[in-house]
Amino acid sequence: MKAPKNLFVLPFDHQTGLWKAFGWVEPITDEQNALMIETRDITYEGYQYGLTLGIPTADTAILTDDIYGKNVIDNARKNEHPLIYTLEKSGQSSLVFQHDDWQDRVLKNKPQWIKTLVRYNPEANRTDLDKTLANAKIVSDFAKTYNIPYMIEPLVQPTDAQKEIADFDHTMRPDLTVRMINEIYEAGVFPTVWKIEGSDDVEFYNKAANAVAAHDVNARIVVLGRNETIETVSTWIATGAQNDYVIGFAVGRTVFLDAIKKYISKEMTRDQAVHQIGENFYTIYKAFINAKTHA
Repeated sequence: MKAPKNLFVLPFDHQTGLWKAFGWVEPITDEQNALMIETRDITYEGYQYGLTLGIPTADTAILTDDIYGKNVIDNARKNEHPLIYTLEKSGQSSLVFQHDDWQDRVLKNKPQWIKTLVRYNPEANRTDLDKTLANAKIVSDFAKTYNIPYMIEPLVQPTDAQKEIADFDHTMRPDLTVRMINEIYEAGVFPTVWKIEGSDDVEFYNKAANAVAAHDVNARIVVLGRNETIETVSTWIATGAQNDYVIGFAVGRTVFLDAIKKYISKEMTRDQAVHQIGENFYTIYKAFINAKTHA
């Protein structure tokens, strides 16, 4: 399936990671559950504000879940905003589906995309990796059958042994990423877009793009943010923009987390939080567009 020319995604499907960021512990309370739903609504409003600043709607998408994001899914459908529907259960060592009936839910909700996050370091636990590949293949086949673009988000997290290696991001991540891409393709998994970790080294993107192109010339790459600062993420995105296979970004917490935390602590009003989210989204968009223009 051919990827779009540009893709600028605001992901807000985070679950357990947000609880930790807010200082919550499981099981969360009813009040905290309601706040999770509200954070989805506020972030979606921030996305909409970002569009008013000049981001072309057709080049964007929001990425959310149906646990806390049901309102967002319904409103995105009404407003004709492109939706990426997340499938995985949060916080698992291998790819596990949030719902056993995820296929029915996808067909009911009619998202423009589906997405899975996978933890995939080729040197990690092989049993977990094999489970991940088996389930990712099911998603890939489903996407092909129903002509739904599939985004995969493979996180190459260091193993315990690799944590001892100096400058993992530059010394090991590039080659591990290439191995990861090759192994996922060899398992019969064909994403439309790869959501990969960012780097300040253009050779990282060149290696990843070459690995993708060797298997599927129609697939493309977007850069994720890893909750880094806007300045760091803007550098990563500007670097990635130098490669034609990098078509945009999927940056969530960097865009919304500070505003949401300040809203929860009453340091910001809802409108202020919405505006900060939209402005952050637009800032990162401009970093990509400016770099692409001059690439």
